[in-house]
Amino acid sequence: MEKIIEADQGRPYKIMRNKLLHGSEYKELLSIVKRNIPNITANEIIEMFKSMADSGCSSCMLANLLGKELFKDDESFKNMFGFSISNKGTLDYNKILVDIYSKLYGVMKAKFIEYNTYTFKSIKEAALNLLGKEYSDDMEASINLFNNGIKSDGIDSNGNLVFKSREPKITNYVGTASEISKKKFEIDVNSLEELKQICLSKNINLECTDLQIYEKLSGLKPTNFNFWSNYYLEKTNIDYSLNSEDIIISDFNNDYNKFLQYINSLVLEGYEISVGTTPNSSAQMHNKKLFSWSQISSESSGHVMLFKKFNKDNDIVVSSYGEDYTIPKEFYSILEFRKIKVTSKENLIVKK
Repeated sequence: MEKIIEADQGRPYKIMRNKLLHGSEYKELLSIVKRNIPNITANEIIEMFKSMADSGCSSCMLANLLGKELFKDDESFKNMFGFSISNKGTLDYNKILVDIYSKLYGVMKAKFIEYNTYTFKSIKEAALNLLGKEYSDDMEASINLFNNGIKSDGIDSNGNLVFKSREPKITNYVGTASEISKKKFEIDVNSLEELKQICLSKNINLECTDLQIYEKLSGLKPTNFNFWSNYYLEKTNIDYSLNSEDIIISDFNNDYNKFLQYINSLVLEGYEISVGTTPNSSAQMHNKKLFSWSQISSESSGHVMLFKKFNKDNDIVVSSYGEDYTIPKEFYSILEFRKIKVTSKENLIVKK
């Protein structure tokens, strides 16, 4: 049985700050980052690892989940993910964490808004082609074009009148600036500024939403967690699909035994379970090794963990900060639970 080092959102930053003690470990993490972001600078790596320490709990949860679900042996894992996590009988899920975080770092949503343009030698020619009607003079043609929402966009270098289509063509992409530029223009760029300049030269309006990592994998809402988790799997060319759904605590009418039986039945069916809290939740957990209690969430942010088991007292045991923490069952009604299924796409096709 191999020993498992579970993902801890703060560990990569600690390793980076203590490279003298953890040199080989840091080199392995750095190689994963460099493979995903070849042009990343030293300062950007520091900022990314800091960000991971502050807001990487959902990435940790996903890393632990994928390690648990997808690791069969080191060779098949390396073929799937592109790197090894096994070393002398130890599996290090922090490598999956760094892979997730660096693959999603700098990803944005981009909306391209572009109009088809038409050039004509005269107003009457424009009206004939755009409205399908011939007018006797420029004034009449101009009024009818205007009434139909068609306006001239100026004159080109050849002295022709330029008109835009009434409805814009809108395309949306998700990815880094480089990925989006390749998809849209088949051109590689090194920065968002370069992408903006290309759009400007082509008279395309570009609207971007820069998605910070805490917005991508926090809250475990189907609208963001499922999307970004599957985006990661697709980006990594892993032939699996992930789906998570809310478990509604109120459905159990404050009957903890009923809730416990339900969770156990889900685990038997092959589901993973996430346990989370909203900001400023009063729920607490403790680490048996340290005999210390801590509030799970802060005033400004929640926290999410991977469920591991119920202990002999039927308290909830989770993986958090790379270790086992226990949440007393008394807190269960203020926690957020989700059931998560990771399924091979081959099996999904068979089911259809």
